[in-house]
Order: sequence, then structure tokens, then C-alpha cells
Amino acid sequence: MGTLFLSADGKPQKRRTILNKTGHSGKNLQPSNVSHGLIAERWTQWERKGMKTVLPLADGSCSAGDDFLRERRGTTKGLKSRAQASVALYVLPEYRDLVFSPTLVSEIGEIAGSPAVWVDPGQSFLGRQILKEAEILFCSWGTPRMDAPFLDALPNLKAVFYAAGAPGYFLTREFFDRGVTVTCAQAANAIPVIEFSTSVILLSLKRVWACMRETHQSRSWNKPERIVAGAYHSTVGLVSLGAIGRGVAKTLAGHDLKVLAYDPFVTERQAEECGAELVSLERLFSESDVVSLHAPLMPATTGLIGADLLDRMKMRATLVNTARGAIVRQAEMCEVLRRRPDLSAVLDVTDPEPPEFDSPLWDLPNVFLTPHSSGSLGGECLRMARFMVDEFRRYACGIPLLHQVTRGDWQKMV
Repeated sequence: MGTLFLSADGKPQKRRTILNKTGHSGKNLQPSNVSHGLIAERWTQWERKGMKTVLPLADGSCSAGDDFLRERRGTTKGLKSRAQASVALYVLPEYRDLVFSPTLVSEIGEIAGSPAVWVDPGQSFLGRQILKEAEILFCSWGTPRMDAPFLDALPNLKAVFYAAGAPGYFLTREFFDRGVTVTCAQAANAIPVIEFSTSVILLSLKRVWACMRETHQSRSWNKPERIVAGAYHSTVGLVSLGAIGRGVAKTLAGHDLKVLAYDPFVTERQAEECGAELVSLERLFSESDVVSLHAPLMPATTGLIGADLLDRMKMRATLVNTARGAIVRQAEMCEVLRRRPDLSAVLDVTDPEPPEFDSPLWDLPNVFLTPHSSGSLGGECLRMARFMVDEFRRYACGIPLLHQVTRGDWQKMV
């Protein structure tokens, strides 16, 4: 039997490739947004020819043709009970068009077997009846806490698809006690953070930030040829090898760089698989030309980075923070940066956000601020909903979910 891959326009393309365990080659098969209706049309045309089809999904996974065929024939376990589902799009008005395109909304309704209905979380009382009947919720930023009173108002709720990053802030013990499934687009939101962080790291190795400021202020054209580390045999230190840290490490592995990492929950072998060497926090700060923070905010990481570590940084090194502002003892950082103008800090996050009006972060010449821009922005936000629509399709077909958040995952988040 031959094999076909559907391109974004639904046309079959023959490819010769060996798929890995996830069913994705990572090289020859590019994820694409393929509409369910178009797939069905193409399938009808090619199924008769005995071709096996692999359908690329936006998160890099592949739904094998057999899964799709079982869905069409209604033989997938659990499909009949989920085929007609009441879906509420429980999203604040300001995020609706940003995260959910009309095409994605239509696809949700197609999977559910009935149109999805918008409900404003800020005015839940207006959608009381819709929420009471809802089995499925699609949510995004600004979702209210799902405690016992909230869940009492949604007696039929079976699953929540959160089209944004970490959902820990709205989940509760009662939520998991009631057996509701929750899945999130944290993996989708990690992609732009990885891209942003990697770009900032590479530019920092050439001291681009200080060079831009000095060029404008002095109206000079002096290339800092002898005072930059450069992106050749330099050292980058990553604090935490979570999903984003691992992504950054793997991306940097394609460059001529040495990558150090600190993460007490990762083994040396796991770090090596990412192309990083596991070291102590002290060594990481002492040897790195750029230190990039990717740790989650929790009691153990709050105030993790202070003057004792920052003072260890190499001459003309750069600190990059795209994680959370409270990981750094901000007053101590400002004092070190004031004493050491050779250092730079590129901060996408602060504590609080934005910094207070009289914060020295606004005025220090070696601090470069971006307003929490590393996560999904603009068109990137659609990727988060795309991931969740694909996840909803798996749920409807009884296929194992890729992005489910378990009680254990939630406990780590909080």
C-alpha cells in the first residue's frame, strides 16, 4: 500500500520518509492547518485507491489515516457518546478574534456536531443556561478560578481545552476531584518563547543591545570587534531545562556554542540529550557569556538569583530573563548592574509588571526592557487554539491526548 501526505490545500503528496515514535519525521513532514472537511473530501477520492494517509497536525504530531477512518465510520471507542457535544467558548471578548479564528471556531462546531457558543467570563450570568448544558469548554487568558461554586454551575462539564500557557492559576483540587479532563496549549506558547530567547541570546553574544544604544547616543560607527564574545565557542548558561529550556538548548546545539545548564530535577543524561552540560548554578554564572533564565516561579525559585550569583558573571556578560521577574532579587540585580556597567540585562519580565514608576530599571543604561513579549503575540496566538482544536479532535475520537494536565502536573505548577 502506498502512502500519501496531505498538504495544506488537502492535496496528496507522496513522500518517502521514516517516521519516529510520534509519527513525525521532523524533516519531511511539516505541520499544517488542514480543514476536516477538506480532508474528508480528499480521503474519499484516495481511499478507493488503497492509499494509507497520514494527516499532519499543527503540534507536529500525525493522526494516522486509520484513526481518521475509524472516526468517519463511527467505530472509535467513545466516539458515539462524544459526537454530539455542547461546547461553550468561554473566552473574554478581547481575546476571541486574537486566539480563535472563524475557521477554528467552525472546526470546533464540526467536531462537536453542533455550533459552539460564545460566553463572556466577565458576564457568566448572561450565559448561565449555556454553561449549565456545556460538556466542553474552550478557554484562554483570563479564565476565572474553577472552584466548587463554579463547577456546580456546570454540572455536565467533562473537558476543558485551554488555548493558552500554564493553567495552574484557575485549576483547583475540586476540579480534579470531579474527574474533569483539562488540556492546555503550553507547548504551543513555548514555541515563540524559544524563538525569542534564542534570538536574544545570539544577539547578546554580539552585545547588540549596548552597541545600538552607544551608536545612537554617540553618533559613532565603532564596531566592538574585540570586546564581544561572539557566537563561536562561547558559553551560554540555561537556568532550568523545562520545555522552554530544552527547546532553547536544542536550538543552540546547531551553533558552535557550549551550553551549560542548571536544573536539580534533570539528570546528566537528560541534559546531554539536549546538548547541554549539567553544572552548578555558581559555575554556570561564572563561566557563561550569556545566562538565560527559564525556571518556573514557585517557592523554591522565588529569589533564586541574587547578587551573589550576578557578581560572578564574566566581564561584559548578559543576563536574559523570559521566565518570571520574581525569580530574580530585583533590588540586588539593580545594585550589581549599577556597580558593573559592563554587564547587560535583557528583561522581558519584571516584578511587578510593569516596573514601578520610580524603578531604576527604567533608567539604568545597561538594562533593556521588553513588555513580556516573548510569548504568543499576533498571529502566533492562533497556534494555541490550533493545538487545542487538534486536541479536541483526539478527545472526540478517543485517541490519547498529547497535552493533558494531570493532577500531578497541576500540583507542580502551584
